[in-house]
Amino acid sequence: MDSTIDTTPTIYTPRMNVDTRMYSDHGMFDMLHGTICPCTPKHIFYKKASLMSHQKSKRHVGWIQHLNDNAMNYYQQVLEQEKTIKTQQILLTNMDKQLKQKDTIIGYYETKCLSSCSHTVEDHNLLDFD
Repeated sequence: MDSTIDTTPTIYTPRMNVDTRMYSDHGMFDMLHGTICPCTPKHIFYKKASLMSHQKSKRHVGWIQHLNDNAMNYYQQVLEQEKTIKTQQILLTNMDKQLKQKDTIIGYYETKCLSSCSHTVEDHNLLDFD
């Protein structure tokens, strides 16, 4: 039996210069399983030379420029998404607690019903008419 592990290509992310707050390309990426550039998500680059060539294309340069033009918008979106994630985590935790409480209540009523039902059947014989 052959067992293979499917791996997904690495998604290329440009480097952000902290001082200038501008995105730029960098030469460090893992080409082992291929690399996908977000500006052309349907194409997988398997060779470093082809990705380097792609980085010089108008489409890629335009994508980097778009990132730089909207850097503050992206930062604001990230902050909003982090807030949303924290809120959803709190909601999930609360819902999990409520579910456990309800399971406990259901378990209590099930045992109460089973114990009272078994006593009722034993105490009263419905076929006895006398």
